[in-house]
Amino acid sequence: NPSFDSNWDGWTYTVSRGNPGIEGGSGNCAEFWNTGTFDIYQEIPTLADGYWRLEVDALYRPGNSDNVVSALNVPDSILLDNEFFYIHGTGLNAEAKVVAWSDTINGAYLNIEENADVISTLTKVDYTCNDFSFVAPNNRAGFKTFVAAERYHNVIDFKYEAAMGTVRFGLRLEDDITTGACWCPFDDFKLSYLGTEAPDAVQDINAATSGVRAAQIFSIDGRQQSGLRRGINIVRNANGTVQKVLVK
Repeated sequence: NPSFDSNWDGWTYTVSRGNPGIEGGSGNCAEFWNTGTFDIYQEIPTLADGYWRLEVDALYRPGNSDNVVSALNVPDSILLDNEFFYIHGTGLNAEAKVVAWSDTINGAYLNIEENADVISTLTKVDYTCNDFSFVAPNNRAGFKTFVAAERYHNVIDFKYEAAMGTVRFGLRLEDDITTGACWCPFDDFKLSYLGTEAPDAVQDINAATSGVRAAQIFSIDGRQQSGLRRGINIVRNANGTVQKVLVK
């Protein structure tokens, strides 16, 4: 049941408050909304030895949209980013932070001319900050349109050996959000066998994060940002590479 078509069959979850939800039709996916801490997972007794890829479409927003946008307007503000996509076993601890709702590299879109065509296909809400504007989803149906545009996709590559035993994979939020309205829609878990030879993209298969999505974004003067802004941005990817990105 990787797509949560109508129920939670096959999944185990815990929440500290509230209730998770599943929606059919155009918004067919699962979500945790205002649920405090949570953990949702499946366990598999064994896998074939070799290299694997775990994927899921998911985002994390640490509060309601207005509060997050307000935080983006405060210089040097730090948004709580503590939701993890993971797979664990004996000697296996691969995990990465879920793509943030306001991440304009891997999730939301900057509201600029070159994005106009794809933005026209989305169910989205426009948000304006001090020096940039972006579009992002605000419900499950909207989230699915961004997923169709290949946004909010999360990937972990890992190596499995028989000694690692039973593996557990899923999503978890570690710290309670007392302000409420935190939101995590998710869908389409996928576990793929890559073979016994390390894929070219895998530099350190047992690293805690092994994707190439942006991990941190900084201004040219070194201030951390929550997303791309006009001008030169310094992007440090989860695999350790650094690049300059110019937004006009």
